[in-house]
Amino acid sequence: MERGWNVSRDGIRLDPTLQAMDVLFDGVRVWSFHPARDGAEEADGWVVPWPAALLSFLDGVARVTVRPIGSAVAAYDEEVTFGASGDRVSVRDGAGQPLVVDKGGRLQASFASASPESRRELVEVVRQVLAGLREKAGLDACLSFGCLLGAVREGRLIGHDSDADVSYLSRHTHPFDIARESRAAQRVLASLGYEIARMSANDFKIWAHLPDGQRVGIDVFGAYYFGGRLHMLPNVRGDLDRSALLPTSTVTLEGLEVVAPARPDELLEVIYGSGWRVPDPSFRYEHPVDITRHMAGYWQGARRGRRVWNEFYRSANADRVPQEQSAFAEWVAERLPPGATVVDGARATAGTRCGSPAGASGSPASTSHPARSNGPGAWLTSTGRPPRSARST
Repeated sequence: MERGWNVSRDGIRLDPTLQAMDVLFDGVRVWSFHPARDGAEEADGWVVPWPAALLSFLDGVARVTVRPIGSAVAAYDEEVTFGASGDRVSVRDGAGQPLVVDKGGRLQASFASASPESRRELVEVVRQVLAGLREKAGLDACLSFGCLLGAVREGRLIGHDSDADVSYLSRHTHPFDIARESRAAQRVLASLGYEIARMSANDFKIWAHLPDGQRVGIDVFGAYYFGGRLHMLPNVRGDLDRSALLPTSTVTLEGLEVVAPARPDELLEVIYGSGWRVPDPSFRYEHPVDITRHMAGYWQGARRGRRVWNEFYRSANADRVPQEQSAFAEWVAERLPPGATVVDGARATAGTRCGSPAGASGSPASTSHPARSNGPGAWLTSTGRPPRSARST
C-alpha cells in the first residue's frame, strides 16, 4: 500500500512518525499540527484532517508547503487544487489580515502579522491593565501564559500567538469570595474605560484596539491555592510554591518592562511542561479530566453554549430574535408581585418591576429586552427553545 505524501481537501497523508509540522499556503503559515496526535489510520495511510475552521477556505489553488517546525526544508511542497475554483486560496479576514488556526482550533490573526508598533502598543496596554489591577484593585497581578513565555524566551510576543494574558493570585480560598473578587476587579477596570467581556466566574477579557486595526483580547485569569496546589484559570494545576509567584519580578517584552512572577521559569514549567524553552506552534493543552471538571464546576458553568450563541448573534439569524414583547413575558408580568426579580436564563435582572419587566412593556427598568439579550435565556424566554440554526449538535 502506498504510504507517500498526498494533500487534498480530505487532509494530509504522511508518515505518522514525523515531528510537528507547519503548513503554509503560498508561503504564509495557516496551521501547525503533530501527525501522531492529530491524525488517524485510514485505508490509504495515515491522514491528518484539516481543522474545521479551515474547510470553508479550501476552494481554489495554493502552493502547499509542509515542513518541520523551525526548519526551512520542506517535506512537501506542491501546487494543490482544492475544489473547482481557479482562484488562489487566501486565509484572511475581511480586513485582509492573515489568519492562522490557534491551539483552540479557531482562526485568529497572529502576532506574526502585526506591525512592531502594534505589538509594542499591545504590551503598553497590558502594562496599564496590570497597573489598574495592582494599584486600583489591590491584586497581585502579573504577566502569564504566552506573553510570559515570549518575554522569557526571546523578549518578544510569540509570532504564532494571538492574545495576551495576565493572572493574579487571589487573596481568598472560598470559591464565592474568589468569584466576588474577580467581579470587583472587572468593575475597577470598567471604571477606567476598558471594553470588557465576562468569560467565567473567575476570568474576563479586555479588548485592546491596535493601530493596525486588529482587535486583541487580554485575558485576566484568577489563580488560587486549593488542596495545597496552585490552580490557575483556564485549566492549569500544579505544585508550585507561593514564593515562585510573589513577590513579583519584571521581564522585558517588546522593549518594555512588565511585571512578572518571582521565578517565571517555574510557572512556565507548570503551564507548558519541561519543554517550554523550545518553540512549538503545534502545542495544545492536554488537561486531565479531573482538573477540567474542577474548573467547569467551580467557574465555567455559565459558559455552556456560549460559543454557539456568540456565533448566532454575529450571524444574520440574529434578526430572527423578536424585539417586541412576547406573549410569555406578558403572561409572566401579569402574575408577578411588585418588585419581583425576573430571572432571564442564567442571569438575574435585579430591579425589574412588575408591570414593566423586559419583554412585557418595551421599556425595561434595568435590563435588556429578554428577547434581545445576548445569552441563551433570551430566546428561551420568548419561544422556549433556541432557533434550529443555533442549537448545539
